[in-house]
Amino acid sequence: MFDTIEELTLQFLNDLNAEYWSQEHPNVFVLDRGHVADWGLLHLDRPAYTVNHLHNAHASGQDPMAPIVNNNYEFTLNAINGYDAIVSSTHKQSADVDKRYHPTAKLFTIPVGVVPDRLINAPRVPETKRAFGKMVVFARIAPEKQLDQLTQAFAQVHDAVPEATLDLYGYADNSNNYAAKRAVQKVIDEHDLGDAVTFKGYTTDVDTAENDGMLYGLTSNMEGFNLAIMEAIAHGLIPVTYDVNYGPNEITEDHVNGRVVPYGDIDAFAQAVIEILQNPIWPSSTARPHMIRRNATRRPTCGRPGVRSLMTRTRFGPQSWPRHV
Repeated sequence: MFDTIEELTLQFLNDLNAEYWSQEHPNVFVLDRGHVADWGLLHLDRPAYTVNHLHNAHASGQDPMAPIVNNNYEFTLNAINGYDAIVSSTHKQSADVDKRYHPTAKLFTIPVGVVPDRLINAPRVPETKRAFGKMVVFARIAPEKQLDQLTQAFAQVHDAVPEATLDLYGYADNSNNYAAKRAVQKVIDEHDLGDAVTFKGYTTDVDTAENDGMLYGLTSNMEGFNLAIMEAIAHGLIPVTYDVNYGPNEITEDHVNGRVVPYGDIDAFAQAVIEILQNPIWPSSTARPHMIRRNATRRPTCGRPGVRSLMTRTRFGPQSWPRHV
């Protein structure tokens, strides 16, 4: 009998560790959600190599030093040196964890996604085959994605560029009686966007959706890496994102392979999209997939001048952004 779930979990971990025990090759335990086995991995009967993997931002998506910590990692970060290694998905988060906690545990940066060879080698889809002004989003319709803010920005875009459309792919979070989807629908109704904004639901056919689009939008309040924006750029979409940790503001470099606007600034987001749509020509090399592979080993940073990103360094700006012809 066990008095707590922690004791039960510890017994499970000890049994697993014992079953596969090897003096020459110790077992490796990777903890992706701190509240599942955080305490147990600190009290194993036999040694093992334990890794605390930060799957998301450890604090605010805007302030890595914010006093309120992501509850998934609160225990493990307070006991950070009890683990052998800490893994983050971006160099920026690794640096922020180091600055805040000064761990003796070894820090590793391991991106959680790669662009597959199939996509790297796929023919580029020319602008003439894409729907002008179409923005696509792949995300859960959930509070943290703040898609109501994205839709508010899109309303301004649609006023300036009536051809623009917004397709939202992803299932709706049912929290608080589908509050996030209802918030988006409210914006649609208020701005009469019923013909321009579409809930597409869940799909596995990402290629078709993104090869038809022109832009990708992101207004989350935090991320851990954001595979969707990486995949969108690999498909040739131009990303427009809030300046939010972690991933979107590193994978996207402002005026290089997309736009990064101040967090929460709906007007700036809208203006960035409008500028892209109202300028004369498409980027000459929007996120060529092979550029992603070429630069994949370079240190990703936050879109600051003079540093390389995961994507192409070819710049585009007001003289080279796209317009429907």
